[in-house]
Amino acid sequence: MNCKNATLLKTLLVSALVLISTGLFALDITWIGEGDGTSWHDADNWDTGTIPTSEDFVNISGAAMVIINSPAEAYTLLLDEDAILTISNTGQLSFDGNSGQAIVAFDNSRINNHGTLAISLSGSDGISLLDLASLVNHNILTILSPEGDGIDMVGQSTFTNHGNATIKGAEEEGIDMEEESKCFNYGFIRFELMDDFDPVDMNDEDTRFENHGTIEIVNIINGGEGIEVAAGIFINKATGSISMTTVTGDALRVQEDGTFINEGYVSISFNPIEEQEVEGQEEDNNGIEIECGGVLRNEGIIEITNNGPTDAIELECDAELVNESCGEIYILTNNKIDIESTGTFTNYGILSTIFNGVNTNNGTFINGGQIIAPSGFQVAPNAVIDGATLPEGWQSSDIGNSGSLGNNFGFLGCEEEAEFVVAGGGNNATSTTSDNVAFAYQTLCGNNITITAKIENVTPNGYGGLMIREIGGADSKQVSIFSNQSSSLRHETRYLTGANKVVQNFVKPSPIWLRLQRQGNWVFAYSSSNGVSFQYVHAVYLPLSNCIEIGLASFTYLPNTQTDASFSHVEITGGVMMPYVEAPAITEATTIKQTPALYPNPANDMVNLVFENGLSKDAIITLRNQLGQVIEQRELQAGDFATEWNVNTLTDGLYFFEIWQDGKERQILELVKTK
Repeated sequence: MNCKNATLLKTLLVSALVLISTGLFALDITWIGEGDGTSWHDADNWDTGTIPTSEDFVNISGAAMVIINSPAEAYTLLLDEDAILTISNTGQLSFDGNSGQAIVAFDNSRINNHGTLAISLSGSDGISLLDLASLVNHNILTILSPEGDGIDMVGQSTFTNHGNATIKGAEEEGIDMEEESKCFNYGFIRFELMDDFDPVDMNDEDTRFENHGTIEIVNIINGGEGIEVAAGIFINKATGSISMTTVTGDALRVQEDGTFINEGYVSISFNPIEEQEVEGQEEDNNGIEIECGGVLRNEGIIEITNNGPTDAIELECDAELVNESCGEIYILTNNKIDIESTGTFTNYGILSTIFNGVNTNNGTFINGGQIIAPSGFQVAPNAVIDGATLPEGWQSSDIGNSGSLGNNFGFLGCEEEAEFVVAGGGNNATSTTSDNVAFAYQTLCGNNITITAKIENVTPNGYGGLMIREIGGADSKQVSIFSNQSSSLRHETRYLTGANKVVQNFVKPSPIWLRLQRQGNWVFAYSSSNGVSFQYVHAVYLPLSNCIEIGLASFTYLPNTQTDASFSHVEITGGVMMPYVEAPAITEATTIKQTPALYPNPANDMVNLVFENGLSKDAIITLRNQLGQVIEQRELQAGDFATEWNVNTLTDGLYFFEIWQDGKERQILELVKTK
């Protein structure tokens, strides 16, 4: 039977049911609009010359536009033929204890509620929306104890909620969606005290539910699901919040033709029954159950709390769950993940679980994100498959020895909150002639390349930081700056391939941000507490080839451990991707020449005066303004490579650095101070 015929049949059945349930063979009271033409409360607008009461079966059709401005009642209301009923913010429409549907709306009719719409103890569905009918609630909608569905939707009907809606004690589904019907919630919907049926039940592949607001599901007894997507698509938007408490069936159930997408927040806290009889079949009840062919995609936060022995998440046959790179799933009680047959669980985001047993994986578990498990993440019989992915242009490498636990890489890419995760299992602390680090990097060519990153987290017993290295092996020339989230920074340099590296420690206040810059043959290291003002840490003169590897690194300093380092606000500027034409080799003449340089210039905060090969003699440095007046003077020692100046308090304009060494010509460098 096609959708059109099914809708027509249901319309006829509904009309018959309403007539039979009232004991009437004709409509009690019908809108004729011969009074003011709009007011429910004008008796002349009704064929009986009276205003409807709680005993009346009411019919509104003929493209009528009816407004309720004060309390009104009806036994049953039928809206047809483009009729529009508006309940104003002072209006109220009540139904109490009829034996059929309280409201039946079809043929493109519409109900706009800005006041109060209250339905209690209807003998069948509370509201039936058929044939392109729509209900828009802006204020208060209450449906209590209907013997059928709270809201039954077929025939491309639409329910949109901007206000507060409550469906309590429905003996069948809370909202039953079929035949391309659609729900949009921007306000608050509460489902409560339902027995063996589902608050939301979607049964057609063209149905769609979008939650932009808040949904609460409480006390669903005798095995009823919280949300069942048998077919269609349910999207919990970024602003959406869904909480399910004490759901005795599967809190979230996605079936063969169903898709559930979470971009917001879902909280599942339930009291499951391990085994129960449902329509002659025994089945267990889980936090999330995805049946054969069902799909769940998580881009937001899902929290699962289970107070019984059943599974937190169960995937049947070829069911699919994807935790996207910005998704977070938290299993807050000791309940496992169960992947059956050919089911696939893919984690690109954060999966956190306190389960201390072995998760079941008879299908496929792919991890390209971060798994947080205090007791260790155990899964059998099939092992976890490494599915690490990095953004385009990035690569990962195990530099040197990666230790017994190895290295792992991930990218939790959620817009501006995107994070790289680099987990190093190699002990690099005591290694000298080679490096033992996990390295996520880009290969770039050029003499002016900068990487900046915020250190979000470094687990104990290790370091995370930035590295520039020459393409080659573990003993390549390199410069790096590392943090263990204390005030101490570790700076490493290997000046020659295969040589011992030089390790220096620097103390900087709250070095949360790090920056490493290649400027010609110099590499500068900076730190910052706020990502705005960067302090000079160290500079080294290190001629490198034109093409280098630049990126994020981490390592441990304890054997048989792994250090997780996470980085946000990662930015690389300058340089071009390979292939790249190498510049002519640096000659003896160019390396001997000493040329002082100012960086950055113009400057608004800190400026560095650097010397390529270090000072051959002691020097006096004088900072002057445009009038030649001395602002500050310093003495540097032979062998010094750089000095840092704070010009933040200077007014904007042109300044001069004067460099004097005994027996040499005076050198003058210009500095432009800007805001």
